[in-house]
Amino acid sequence: APLQDPAAWGPYDVGVTVLPLVDEARGRKVRTVVWYPALPAGEEQATYLFFVEGRAYTDAAPDLSGAPHPFVLFSHGFNGIAEQSVTLMEHLASHGYVVAAMDHEGNLFGDADAEDEEVAQVALERPVDVRFAYEQIVRLAGETGSSLEGLVDASRVVLSGHSFGGYTALVAAGGVVKVDEAAAACASGVEADVFCPYIDFWPSGSVIGLDPPIPHVRALVALAPGGSAAFGGEGLAAVTGPKLLFGGSLDDTMPVALELEPIYHALPSPKIEAVIAGAAHLSFTNICDIPIVARGLDDFCGIEGIRSPADTFATVNRLTTAFLHVHVKELSEYAVFLDIARVAVDHPEVAWSFEP
Repeated sequence: APLQDPAAWGPYDVGVTVLPLVDEARGRKVRTVVWYPALPAGEEQATYLFFVEGRAYTDAAPDLSGAPHPFVLFSHGFNGIAEQSVTLMEHLASHGYVVAAMDHEGNLFGDADAEDEEVAQVALERPVDVRFAYEQIVRLAGETGSSLEGLVDASRVVLSGHSFGGYTALVAAGGVVKVDEAAAACASGVEADVFCPYIDFWPSGSVIGLDPPIPHVRALVALAPGGSAAFGGEGLAAVTGPKLLFGGSLDDTMPVALELEPIYHALPSPKIEAVIAGAAHLSFTNICDIPIVARGLDDFCGIEGIRSPADTFATVNRLTTAFLHVHVKELSEYAVFLDIARVAVDHPEVAWSFEP
C-alpha cells in the first residue's frame, strides 16, 4: 500500500486538555497543554488565543488503540505561550504522538517589560519546566483512573521548541553554557549577541545545564533556535541523536547565518538543517493568525515576501512528521520523504543540508 503523505492529517482524531501543574519545590506554575490521539464524542473543537480555530476536541477521551504513544515536549519562544504553534502540535498528535507544551512563567505574552535579570533567571528555569512537565505527565500516564492513563511511552521522547524554546530544548537535550566563555565572547563583540544581556547575571565560573537530564530522548526538532554564542563551539557536543533544525530566510530575529548555522555546525551528527525561503521568525507560530497581534507586530508578520504560517507549517509538518516516524517510531519507509532529491522536488522552498 502507498505510504500516507505525512503532510496530510493523520489517522487519529485529536484531543486537547490543559493541566494546571505547579512545581511546589520551586514555587512555580507550569501550566501545560497536552494534545493526544482521541475518541471525540460530541466535544467542541478548541479555539486557541481567542482567534485560532483548531481541530482538536477539548477534553476528549483518549484513543488507546495505538498506545502508548511517543512523547513530544515543546517549549515556546520569548514572550510566547504554550499554544503558540498549535498547527504543528495538533498535526503531530493526529499521527500518533502525545505532545505537551508548557508555559514558562515570567516569559509569557504579558511579560514584555521584564528586566534582563528576570529573563536571565527564566532562562535557567525553562529547562527545569520541561523536565517537570515530563515527570508529571509520565506520572499521570502511569496512574490508574487518570485522564492520561496508558497514553505515553516514556521511553520514546522528543524535545522541541521555537526560538528561546529552541535554546531550551537544546539545554534539555544535554547542551551546556560555560558562563565565563560565553561572557568572554560577548565582551569581544560577537555579532550573535542575543543572549549577551543575560549572561552577566549568571554565576561566574558556572556551567549551565540540566541535571539530571530528561531520559530517553530519541530526537530533537528546533524551530529558529538561538543562543549560538552562549553555547560556543563545544557546548552542544553532548546533544546526541538525530536532530532537525528549521530556519527562515527572512528571520531577522534569529538570522540563519548568525544563529542557525553556528548551532547546526556545533551539533554532532546525525543532523538536518532546513532553511525555508520566505519564512520569518514568527512563521513557525500561529501568532500572526491573530489579527490584532499581527497588526501590532507588523515588523514580524507584514514583511514583504513572507510566507504565510499555513504555508510554512505545511512544510514543517510534513518534514517533522516524516523525521519523527523514521527516528522515533522506527518506520524506515518514511525516509523517502527526507531524501534530498525528494525534498528538492516536493519542497523547492527548502535549502536542505544533511549529515548522517
